[in-house]
Amino acid sequence: MIRVEAPLLSVNEPEAQVTDVCVKPGQQVRPGDLLCVLATTKATFDVQAEAGGFVHRVLISRGGQVTAGAVIFEIGPEPPVDGAGAAPSDEEESVPDGLRITQPALRLAREMGIRLAGLPRGELITEGRLKQQPEGPAVEPPMDASSVVILGAGGHAKMLIDALRSQSSLRLVGLVADPAPAFADVLGAAVLGGSEKLAQLYERGLRLAIIGIGGIGRPALRQEKFAELAKIGFGFPAVVHARAIVEPSARVEAGAQIFAGAVVGAAACVGFGAIVNTGAIVSHDCEIGDFAHLTPGVVLAGEVKVETGALVGMGVTTAVGVRIGAWARIGNAARVHGDVPARGIVAAGATWT
Repeated sequence: MIRVEAPLLSVNEPEAQVTDVCVKPGQQVRPGDLLCVLATTKATFDVQAEAGGFVHRVLISRGGQVTAGAVIFEIGPEPPVDGAGAAPSDEEESVPDGLRITQPALRLAREMGIRLAGLPRGELITEGRLKQQPEGPAVEPPMDASSVVILGAGGHAKMLIDALRSQSSLRLVGLVADPAPAFADVLGAAVLGGSEKLAQLYERGLRLAIIGIGGIGRPALRQEKFAELAKIGFGFPAVVHARAIVEPSARVEAGAQIFAGAVVGAAACVGFGAIVNTGAIVSHDCEIGDFAHLTPGVVLAGEVKVETGALVGMGVTTAVGVRIGAWARIGNAARVHGDVPARGIVAAGATWT
């Protein structure tokens, strides 16, 4: 008997969502046939049959969650005995759209006769969750003027969690992300579900949101997310890590993020939604445009202007007074000694004059 195990799609996400199940017990498969499709926040993966045979058991359901290493199919050389490994009924197989539930919890819910349609959306349903509160969703904390949610659940969101914990003025309610992650928390902060949760949170009184997406691959994505949240009605607090240095004469606009070890010098300005990442130095009289991103280790000399949406790579240094145009991209370790035009590209390690 061949036992097919769920692969590890990401070292940071040991659980994946089952987006499709393509075979049934008793079905004959050939090498390369598609068995199921799994997804995490970073990857989608087609699980294929490595050898031919007959499906004896299907141990996952569409819409459920599966942990890497768990057996998800059993395939034998001969057809199964009549009735053995028979597929569950259509009613049992159906997991409502938006419901995130682990495979053990799904089995327990059916054993307990719990209607899947009555389970709450926006949180990962586990066995413990069903046993502790079988009659309704968990009670969410009340909202106040300091409550905030993070949009995103990856590495940039982790940095923001630590930045928020370094100072006490904002209270993190949780995170939302698309697609809704399979994991229940990030560094102990609850994952509340997908972006559809945002409108519900706003209705409950939440008014502040933080964009937890770095946007390296697609810088304009951050601007789009700010617009989406602003349409709901959210405001955007600036986040400044307790170990960042921001001079009293500097100005930091709403939605900006300044991380540990960064320095924002005298009379400098960091624009709306801009990022000054770990260890970046913004010298006196610099102007960082809206949605611009200074990645770790950037060093800007005085009076540098970085315009809207520009992305400045790790370890970049500049001369005094240069201008980096809107949506330009500066490669890692480049040296910028002259103005870069809008949407210009400077190769990594190059010297731009």
